[in-house]
Amino acid sequence: MVEADSLRRERHLADLEQCLRERDPAIDCQRRLKKPTLLTVQSPVRMPPPACIR
Repeated sequence: MVEADSLRRERHLADLEQCLRERDPAIDCQRRLKKPTLLTVQSPVRMPPPACIR
């Protein structure tokens, strides 16, 4: 049970990193990850905001 949760968390973080690397618009990112707060918290400050926020 714990192992499955750990794997799921790792996969989620990998998806989040990929999303940030691709610099998808935040809404698409959030819809795919279903964790908008996590995306906001872990997004690096030095990255420019997605185009949709401008």
